Amino acid sequence: MKLDELGSWRRTHFTSEIKPELDGSTVTVFGWVKEIRDLGGIKFIILQDREGTVQITVPKKKVSEGVLEKIDM
Repeated sequence: MKLDELGSWRRTHFTSEIKPELDGSTVTVFGWVKEIRDLGGIKFIILQDREGTVQITVPKKKVSEGVLEKIDM
């Protein structure tokens, strides 16, 4: 994704700020993908920024096929 494609997206948190109290909240983190693991019905993305890493869980039943295709790029 190019910078001009980000539009109005702005980072709301660094990875070090992601805490259990934010569960269920919408947050925006920017970084680079360090690793993707596919365990069949769920994908795990390890995202790294300047302050650390965070694991993003992507259940295949809860996201569109288009999102899954972008993850596999």
